[in-house]
Amino acid sequence: MSSRSVRIFTWMMAGLICCAAASAAPASVEGVQWPDEWMMFGPVGWDEAELAPEQLREVRETLQLGGDECVGRPVEFDDGRIDLSALLGGHERRDTVYLFGEVHADRAVEVPIGAAADWWMAWWLNGEPLYDTLDTGNSGQDFSVGAHTFKAPLREGRNVLAVRVSGGRDGFLLAAGIPSEQRWDALLQATREDQRRSALGDLINQAANAREEGLLSRQRRLLREALEIVKPGEHVELSLRLRLGESHEADGRPDRARHVYEELLSGELPRWARPVVRFRLAQVLEAAGDRRGARAAYARVAAMADAHPLTVTAAREALAELRGR
Repeated sequence: MSSRSVRIFTWMMAGLICCAAASAAPASVEGVQWPDEWMMFGPVGWDEAELAPEQLREVRETLQLGGDECVGRPVEFDDGRIDLSALLGGHERRDTVYLFGEVHADRAVEVPIGAAADWWMAWWLNGEPLYDTLDTGNSGQDFSVGAHTFKAPLREGRNVLAVRVSGGRDGFLLAAGIPSEQRWDALLQATREDQRRSALGDLINQAANAREEGLLSRQRRLLREALEIVKPGEHVELSLRLRLGESHEADGRPDRARHVYEELLSGELPRWARPVVRFRLAQVLEAAGDRRGARAAYARVAAMADAHPLTVTAAREALAELRGR
């Protein structure tokens, strides 16, 4: 990269960081007081930075860190951001500090916390781990309060937040605070959607396992549970309903399968799917002894321009067999 390109890249990154800082001011939650002042200890090297849980439960004036007794230094965030490298007069990669702050809550309440670090961080509340990026680092150049979010279950009264921050190659900073309500609502929505998809995938897998084990009643129950959390029009809905009909067929319940297929045909279907569903309807009508209805259904499939050639052939063969009886 040329020197000019390096300068341009540096200006661009500085602009991104400044924009992130401008939006990083902590919001608020009613009855919760975010710390105005924090106590900082360090720096020490990465390998010397481990603390016992009991050391993370109090805001102290001194702290045993890296084999030495460190004296704390009061520090403040500037618009939700603290440049640790500037405070320390420079840094080395993986230099590590701890920050301790007291959060007061009028009542027990769960609050959102947003944070980012250049480059690694870990959070504790009253000595219990909350969140960390020690394995992954910040995973991007978003150093704003909304980059990483997690929930903090505050107890009534005094709470202690402890943060470990380890510097990256080029920077050493922490952004932290309570995200804006709009940002948090969006994140909660994304989390709920992830949870829905995960639950849907689990139900589909469990239904498949039940089918393999011959537990058809359990399979259908799981498929119905999956259908309850499918969004309207979601592509997996058709697959689930077809599996439900197949399960009824395999269990010798053609009337139940007929209801599933007729319900599908009464709604919107992709062009390719309608011949498939109508062919299955013809099969269950035949299995139920409704030869007249089955002949009519097979004939409609055989005349469908959108039907796959193999489906048309199968429909014609089934129709000929019924007529020959």
